[in-house]
Amino acid sequence: MQKIISNRRASAKHAVDIARQSNDDAEQGVQRVSETQQALEGIKSAMERINGMSQQMATATEEQAHVAEEISQQINRIAEAADESLDNASKTSDRGQALKKTAANLHGLTERFNA
Repeated sequence: MQKIISNRRASAKHAVDIARQSNDDAEQGVQRVSETQQALEGIKSAMERINGMSQQMATATEEQAHVAEEISQQINRIAEAADESLDNASKTSDRGQALKKTAANLHGLTERFNA
């Protein structure tokens, strides 16, 4: 009878030990799940920040492209104005040469008239 009681106590102790170990394992599992959840929340937060930065970069790129296009148009306008100024300067030079010839002719005529 003593042996049966002793076996039953050993079995009960073993069952309690297994239950405690299972409880410890479950607590560790819950802790790991909690740590994993926190890590995933950190990853989610980082991904949201990256997404926001990507959107900001896309917006900035669009704005820069728009500004670059405006600058290009203004450079083209400046080039056109410079071409027009060059053409006007050439015409002015031609007219100046013509006036110089006319002045020389007038001078020659006045020299003959005065002589």
